[in-house]
Amino acid sequence: MRFLESVFSGINNAKREQREDSQYERLEDTPFLYSSEELRELSKSANKDQKASIYRHMVDFDVHDDEELTGYYDLSRDLWDDFSK
Repeated sequence: MRFLESVFSGINNAKREQREDSQYERLEDTPFLYSSEELRELSKSANKDQKASIYRHMVDFDVHDDEELTGYYDLSRDLWDDFSK
């Protein structure tokens, strides 16, 4: 019985990871800019590669270094700090 539980648990974990990865892949393909709030929420549980996708998304739309767009600017600084660790 435990064997079946571990098999199903592994399948569920793989599906969850696949769903999470597809969120970040969409960032690279979408013609629309995600809100800074949405990107910040995604970044909370993101690994380094996923954070890089978020950063590239902001660079693609040229909002990563615009100080007037404080949500994007602050997030890009936070992500940059994570990269330098």
